[in-house]
Amino acid sequence: LMEDQEGNMWNGTGFGLDVLEKTSGRFIHYLNDASNPSSISNNSIMSLLEDSRGLIWIGTQGGLNLFDKKAKTFKVFNEQNGLPHNSILTLIEDNQGNIWMGTPKRLSKKVVSKSDKRKY
Repeated sequence: LMEDQEGNMWNGTGFGLDVLEKTSGRFIHYLNDASNPSSISNNSIMSLLEDSRGLIWIGTQGGLNLFDKKAKTFKVFNEQNGLPHNSILTLIEDNQGNIWMGTPKRLSKKVVSKSDKRKY
């Protein structure tokens, strides 16, 4: 469970990702759609993180997902992109703005430019 900087509530479940938007009061449920590469990579949500830039990261059993706030889609990072394992158990940001992931195999770091202010 996570509250973002805008007051939205994010809840990761074993059956997808739920977001309660503060401004509209609208409840959104995100599910994996195998025919849509911009959908969340897996319905089993393991971890949530909003970084210092306001970017939303979601760890699933199918990789790391970066949420695009405008399009309401996901960019997926997985073993094909160099991650040691597709299950992302934990997420944390360090003082340099890097995203650290705990996986069943080992700790992994995703380097994100501090100057990157894009709101995905």
